[in-house]
Amino acid sequence: LENIDDDAETAGIPIVKLEDKELAKTVGVFALPAVVFFRNFGEEAVIYTGDLKREESILEWLMVQKDPSNDAIEELEGDELRKSVGSSDAVAVFIYSHEECENCLETLTELENIDDDAETAGIPIVKLEDKELAKTVGVFALPAVVFFRNFGEEAVIYTGDLKREESILEWLMVQKDPSNDAIEELEGDELRKSVGSSDAVAVFIYSHEECENCLETLTELENIDDD
Repeated sequence: LENIDDDAETAGIPIVKLEDKELAKTVGVFALPAVVFFRNFGEEAVIYTGDLKREESILEWLMVQKDPSNDAIEELEGDELRKSVGSSDAVAVFIYSHEECENCLETLTELENIDDDAETAGIPIVKLEDKELAKTVGVFALPAVVFFRNFGEEAVIYTGDLKREESILEWLMVQKDPSNDAIEELEGDELRKSVGSSDAVAVFIYSHEECENCLETLTELENIDDD
């Protein structure tokens, strides 16, 4: 829980701890340890029934409890994954390990933030914990995001910054439709040169860290960029 405390806090879910067996019983907890999610100002208490040793599963569960519309990224294994990839023209797969991966949880949180937008664009995101399968597509370092297209015939590995959700989403959209170029990012002198040499330029100013609606707005702009 210490490993996911900051991510949960960012999602608006503070985590606290308590040693009180009698109070635990009042919410239906009779075996310790336990994680309980309280919502509606304490009116409802929901007990986590998953694996308490898997921090990313706990974090996903907490986020879904806070916002039930925020479905967690589905985990697939072996034949399930092959069936999903083989029956779709575009699937993004997050390959991770919950034991030996320093940045896996942080990347999963980033992907959860873009999951709905990717789904809307026709790119389902699933997750997989399988080092052997990862090696077959050229992944030797975790975590990784791999885009499968043409019903699994092609696998493309994302090589950008896994901590920037908007960059991952842009990349996924370009992989699905290469004609859909991502909006170019400019800085300092490059931006001044572009503005100074053109009669008309639209600039989207954003932050990838502290901006609730930036990703949603960027997606909308990607949709009109070609027009």
